[in-house]
Amino acid sequence: MTGDDKDVLKVNVPKIFTKVRHDTASTLTSINGNNILADYKDPETFDQNVAQRIPFRTDIASGGVGVLVNAALYSYRGTNINVSRSDTIRAEANKGYTRILELNEKQVESGKDLITVQDYNYDKFFDALLVADTDKWDDKNQTYTSWRPLGNEKKRTDHAVSNAKASDMVRQFAITWYLDDEAAKLVSHNGQNEDEAKKEETENNTTEDIYDEALHEALKKAYDYLTPFFAYDLDEIYAIPWDDAADGGEDSDPATLNASDENGTYFYGVSAYLPYGTYVVAEQQPTKELANKHYKTDRPKEIQVPSVYEAGTNTNPVATLDPHYQYDAGMALTDQAKAENYLIRFGEEWDKNGGDQRQYVIRAHNHDGNFEVYKYGLEPDKLTGTIRYSGGSYEYDGFSITQDTFDPLKDYYNPIHKADGGPLTPEQGANGNSHYFADDENQEITADGGGSYRKDAIEERYHYASVSEQAGEAENIRFEHAAAATPDNGAGAVYKDVPAMQGVQTAYDGLYAPVLVPYTVTEPEQELIYDKDGFKGYADGKFRNTFYTAKLRIEKLDSETHENLLHDGALFMIYKASRDETTGDVLFYETDTLLTGSEEFLKAMGAENITPLKRGGVGTRYSGTVKAGTPVCREEDKIVLPDVHGNDVGQFEAFSTINDVSMKQEDTNMAPNEYRLQTTGYLTTPQPLGAGVYVLCEVPPRGYVRTAPVAIEIYSDKVTYYKEGNRDERVHAAIYEDRPDGVKGNGNKPQDRADTAQIYVENVPIKLQVEKLKKEGTVTFRIGDRIEGTLTEIGGNPSLQYAYDNNGQYLAMPIRRERWRNWWRSKKPANRWRSFTTEPTSRDTAMWRGRGKRMTTPIPTWPGQR
Repeated sequence: MTGDDKDVLKVNVPKIFTKVRHDTASTLTSINGNNILADYKDPETFDQNVAQRIPFRTDIASGGVGVLVNAALYSYRGTNINVSRSDTIRAEANKGYTRILELNEKQVESGKDLITVQDYNYDKFFDALLVADTDKWDDKNQTYTSWRPLGNEKKRTDHAVSNAKASDMVRQFAITWYLDDEAAKLVSHNGQNEDEAKKEETENNTTEDIYDEALHEALKKAYDYLTPFFAYDLDEIYAIPWDDAADGGEDSDPATLNASDENGTYFYGVSAYLPYGTYVVAEQQPTKELANKHYKTDRPKEIQVPSVYEAGTNTNPVATLDPHYQYDAGMALTDQAKAENYLIRFGEEWDKNGGDQRQYVIRAHNHDGNFEVYKYGLEPDKLTGTIRYSGGSYEYDGFSITQDTFDPLKDYYNPIHKADGGPLTPEQGANGNSHYFADDENQEITADGGGSYRKDAIEERYHYASVSEQAGEAENIRFEHAAAATPDNGAGAVYKDVPAMQGVQTAYDGLYAPVLVPYTVTEPEQELIYDKDGFKGYADGKFRNTFYTAKLRIEKLDSETHENLLHDGALFMIYKASRDETTGDVLFYETDTLLTGSEEFLKAMGAENITPLKRGGVGTRYSGTVKAGTPVCREEDKIVLPDVHGNDVGQFEAFSTINDVSMKQEDTNMAPNEYRLQTTGYLTTPQPLGAGVYVLCEVPPRGYVRTAPVAIEIYSDKVTYYKEGNRDERVHAAIYEDRPDGVKGNGNKPQDRADTAQIYVENVPIKLQVEKLKKEGTVTFRIGDRIEGTLTEIGGNPSLQYAYDNNGQYLAMPIRRERWRNWWRSKKPANRWRSFTTEPTSRDTAMWRGRGKRMTTPIPTWPGQR
């Protein structure tokens, strides 16, 4: 709720604030029900830092409401000049009190219109809890695997080095919540509906430079936001123990409720009784059964307690809340209290509907003197004032509510007020400036016995100081099925500005209000039989399973420079893998194993000694031996994916790093775009792959050794792969959200976004090293075993070392890799060998194209030789 009494935001969820700056030089604070927390730590070093105490203004928070807070840690000021993201995220964090549970703006359909509304960012909050639980509190399993391999020292940037130090979970959080905003500040609109790097001095940044800088800034913001989550186990602090099964139920955790009871088409669980309120239920990643990892976790949902439904609709996909309990802002409080309505009153206890004002302030007297009694609590704007009634009026003294400059909520009591045998403390809501005025004049009045009344005798034990509900206008409140459904707005939802009444919860005119339900809704005698009239039933929260899928973006890198390979396109094939049906992990051959299949499949699997099983044409079967540690898969389980966009469309068995890219016209460099083939150094599968395990095999670009088959595991909790095919080097893939090809929605629904997992495949360059031993009068050359045959005939053999010149021309000199490597290692320590290049540049080097294994020849005479 803002300081303006007429503007009420949705406040049904308890507020969570951070104090001063939300960074490593700050503290986290709240009071009483919101928990007192202080001095949190840096998520990387866990060093404690003393907070700088910065006061806030208290005069802007009126009407009994506490401090005004920033909606988010980083706000948006200004406009980007790129295409897709117009608002610019600020570089510096907001100062003052800031929400951890942030408010975020999002676009939604209101009827046929697209509007912007504010809502709680539950997704971000629970993502942060998961990061901290994984890295520190619960799993304590911090990993550092998913970053792009660093290039050589000349190519790597300081940003790239810094980015590589982030844990997998923190990096993923930065990618999900801040990367797009940071990247938007580094690109500009080129006028052709495309983003290009902003120019710095005379040169454009490379794509990798832009990415490294954007991720660096995104990580800074992620560290900042995550700081309190790493300092305090907020999951433990805020989680409600709602599973009343013995010892916390099946998972021994009373804060989690298992949906393990079956009812035909769904599973369910029943919680303990919960008090009135709005609760946020977040689905955790199920871990008990492998099948659960195939489905996404649903988004956090608000559940109102109590919920009374129209009979028979509580278990429907869209439940109908009983319209009898819709809040009517125009109904008098006396009518609310009638038996045929709600038997309770919910509204300002001093308004046009409140009746005789004398019932709210009653003047009284006892042996301690005069005092006032306030019925229910006063309307916030009338803590002191005048009572008016048909026969006259009188003044009342009332009370004051103040606020300390370092306290996020209002203080209702003066420290003179006694509780638990002593005066209240500031932590309990005491403030010397909060005061009960009604007994102030007693010490000046002579009592009946002739003496004076004791000063503040009544205030010591009585200080009402509470306030009633506050009326206002709520903006952008959602009304389901209030308009005709459209393709983008299947619910027919409309957002309206409506009168609202705020108490502990907020009721909106025309919507179901649980505060109007007069009785506790109890557990029905039969679990699945709902009794609306008897107030027996459950508040039903529905979570749906959605099968998890993800596209793969395969980044083809040089293993030495770690730069994308922009040579001739590599081809990749994908096979369904075998897995452990308990853990879901990929299975690997434990010993060298003989396989049969096509020559293409055996080469892709890195088989050696490939030989035909029979002579003859198309369909010839081959056999070959794959090494232990190769992932298990079958040739008949090759994945075929359709591509319906671009010039090359159809069903594809192999996928190339030569991409069919939508780009400006070649002759005019202007829109409209056209599809053209471009060597990009990466590929993205045209369709997502379903949850499961796969093997990625490749035909490498010219001049590089084929990478070993790479096993990939796609599950909803994480996507992992095995670096360079090594079963002992499992790494996490970074996940990006992309807009699927062909989607025409507004981008604000789950189906409008798709996960893309980034996987790095490193290739070893093929090299031929020729050395010479310089002796008295002769030079000894060693080339190794030379294999006869053209590149077409003998190319792609992983056991051979191929040679190319600087122009990429094949030198027809393949050598068996292991034999050459072993011989070279035996000679290298002697320090008697030198590099031998393909062009004569000095008297120590010369061109040689001879045959044979070893050759001795006289040292040539060079001009100027002595």
